[in-house]
Amino acid sequence: MDLIQEFGKKIKASPPSWLVRGVLTVEDEIYGFGTDTKILSRVFELLTYPYIKEIADEHGLKLQLSLEQTVYPDFTLYDNEKSKKKIAIDVKTTYRRKGNRPFGFTLGSYTSFLRNNTKNILYPYDQYAEHWIIGFVYDRTISGSRSIERATLKERNKIMPSYSNVEFFVQEKYKIAGKRPGSGNTKNIGSILSNEIDDFRIGLGPFARLGEKAFHRYWASYPLK
Repeated sequence: MDLIQEFGKKIKASPPSWLVRGVLTVEDEIYGFGTDTKILSRVFELLTYPYIKEIADEHGLKLQLSLEQTVYPDFTLYDNEKSKKKIAIDVKTTYRRKGNRPFGFTLGSYTSFLRNNTKNILYPYDQYAEHWIIGFVYDRTISGSRSIERATLKERNKIMPSYSNVEFFVQEKYKIAGKRPGSGNTKNIGSILSNEIDDFRIGLGPFARLGEKAFHRYWASYPLK
């Protein structure tokens, strides 16, 4: 599946703003959720879901969601459960740094399913034929306690989204993967670093020309110390 083309057509047909003010309670009160990256990541997963569902339906595929944050991937598409042509789609987010510093993404652990076929993954790794990333980049617009506010539904304009200027890309994971871990001392695959989202859209990572098998060999044997 060419997810770049499929997802792009859906967005063009029904363009979203990608902006969310907060969460709505049963009492019709809205709470802003601040700039917590885990929460925003979940927000973008929810906003992406309807488009992925449409794509799955059009191709006669089933769509299964991961219900645990530590289990890969966010979305799995397949025609039947025993299929070895499953499609993995993961949603990743990050924010632009000050001073036009390059940004990047973490692309999942290199200590789990890359080494153990069934660890922290919805289906065995060898049942997936494609691995895609839908990545979002945004500006933080509000910080600190100002971003966590409460308002009635009628007063919703008082709560401003804590992010803006959203851009996205769709690309195969191996094409944007780098050769270094992505975050501090955690064992996550790091993406390329750039201040241009087009580098992710094109897929300018070192494994883009080396191939997906080279990506797998490199990260499956990356030193654990």
